[in-house]
Amino acid sequence: MPGYQGARPSVSLVRPVRRGHISCGHTDLRGTSELIRDFPDSPPRRCDVQIDPLVTGHRKTILVVDDDQDIRDTLTELLTDEGYSVLNASNGEEALATLRTKERPDLILLDLMMPVMDGWQFRAAQQNEPGVADIPVVVVSATPKDDKVQKLGAAQLLKKPIRLEELLDAVSRHIC
Repeated sequence: MPGYQGARPSVSLVRPVRRGHISCGHTDLRGTSELIRDFPDSPPRRCDVQIDPLVTGHRKTILVVDDDQDIRDTLTELLTDEGYSVLNASNGEEALATLRTKERPDLILLDLMMPVMDGWQFRAAQQNEPGVADIPVVVVSATPKDDKVQKLGAAQLLKKPIRLEELLDAVSRHIC
């Protein structure tokens, strides 16, 4: 099969629509394949949907700050599949540079244990920068101390490994 690159992870969502449901599963980078049930007992019909940010409005932007490339790649893919724009940084220093030179994110997902500048140092520097101090931060860490994280003023703490439902719930709850 030309262009086949293996199976991609699928994220399934079920949302009530009037009296029926829509079940969505990601198929490829061009769009989403949806099974639509007009009413609970009706057979599903399939349609492909293109999601165009120009039609739906401004895409919310999330800055993912983590030194683990695999985690950044996975979070980027998942969040992009959910319709978010994603920026990446491998440490706090890169994250500060991103905040100063790129589009202002609506939310920051922040690991704490990183080389060069860790999450604690980044958060202190971010809070001292007037233009970005108010961006909500969700801490994503394997070894957090709840009481210490509260001192960071983080909106929420997610412990690694992260469950997809927890991540999406935290993002939707705290994104500006």
